[in-house]
Amino acid sequence: QPTPAPVSVCQNDDDWQFFNIDIITCNWIRNKESRRDKYCVKPNVAEACPQSCGECCEDHPGFRYRDNRDGKQVDITCNWISKSNKRKNEYCDYWRNEYM
Repeated sequence: QPTPAPVSVCQNDDDWQFFNIDIITCNWIRNKESRRDKYCVKPNVAEACPQSCGECCEDHPGFRYRDNRDGKQVDITCNWISKSNKRKNEYCDYWRNEYM
């Protein structure tokens, strides 16, 4: 019987807080480059927040956010972005420049 392929885990720990300070979560760190620079150098942060700290680049199947497209609110997902190079350039650059 074949051995199953290893499962890649690249997810932030949703329950993690920096020294139990409830505002400092992986999502809070992710939303600003200066926060990533300050916190992600700490090994415990990088381990708890691999997505936020850029330790891995893996789509999260449940990721989505609302955006206004042509005057209409739509859900944006990784799958939708991946289907177009134009979308990848638009949204991935948006992330790299601290806005997403």
